[in-house]
Amino acid sequence: MSLTKRMRQLPKLKKSSFIILSSIILSMSLTASTCGTFAWFTYATRAYAYYHGVSIGSGTLQLGFLSEASLDDYLDYGLEKETVDNKDIYWVDGDADAATINYVLAKNGYATNSLVPVTSGSYASGDEFSLYQAPKHNQKQDENKALKNTYLSLSLVFRYIDDIDLVAIPDIDIYLSRADLRSETNIDKAVRIYTTSDEDHLICPAVENDGEINVGGNLDLDGDGYYDHYTDETGKQYEVAYGEFEHLQYEDSPSGGSENVNENERTTFLANHALGVYPLDESNSLSKVAQFEGITKFKRRSQAITKTNSLTQNYAYVDITIFVEGWDLSVIDEEKGSMFALDLEFGVNV
Repeated sequence: MSLTKRMRQLPKLKKSSFIILSSIILSMSLTASTCGTFAWFTYATRAYAYYHGVSIGSGTLQLGFLSEASLDDYLDYGLEKETVDNKDIYWVDGDADAATINYVLAKNGYATNSLVPVTSGSYASGDEFSLYQAPKHNQKQDENKALKNTYLSLSLVFRYIDDIDLVAIPDIDIYLSRADLRSETNIDKAVRIYTTSDEDHLICPAVENDGEINVGGNLDLDGDGYYDHYTDETGKQYEVAYGEFEHLQYEDSPSGGSENVNENERTTFLANHALGVYPLDESNSLSKVAQFEGITKFKRRSQAITKTNSLTQNYAYVDITIFVEGWDLSVIDEEKGSMFALDLEFGVNV
């Protein structure tokens, strides 16, 4: 069947030239770790979301889910199934509520009601992207891949349909035109959105401009108020250098153990140097970084995240991953119980 005929057989869609992934409400909570304290790998998040389409313009931007798993109950969630090139796409006509999104996420093994901080590790545009588990106590580097149920990931499909001819139009840029984060605390700064299509983007929606964070350093993961340390084969004690470094160097002499950081100021990232332990030489050590893009160029629609393509039935494909970056300095114990909301709007310029 031709694309034109197939499009003409579609039910009349609610007119929309932008689609909102709206009201992802996340409440941050903490559970005790096995060592009885809180650290950045103990956060949990509850997430709720729904899609909402709005009528505007002379065409209709429609959103679909591409699912590796079969969504056998798709009709119960108001979805319409189409098989293209042996891939199942489940189209949304208008709104898709939290139950629908959680259904798609759960069937594909991703988080539905909890997010655990993970890390991209060192990253720059064009690098291969992966998510890794948080470091474990006294393990210098943990390269275990993050479990799928600790973050959110959706494979999205877009098509822009001419309202008169009812055909999907090629060469239409799809923009992430809005990514609004609202939080009463600073935890929103740790949220990352990674999009991958023809180009990849690691976005921090809470900031306007591009930036970077360190993904290596000394940490207090057992919550005793001192940076974690280990004893080498000579009997000397050194602070654990977690994460990744361009260059690592220790001080020439061990710490005198002064208590410079008060108890009410301590975090996973800020603690005291233990007596007799060689500290990291912060002046001469250089950690690796994870670079990210600010939201400005996306909301100004100067940077698209995908594009409809005549080689793919005039559809546009993009994977969206949402996670909490554990190396962000906002991920601290004080965020216990904090809440934030994330609204994503996808749009076209027509």
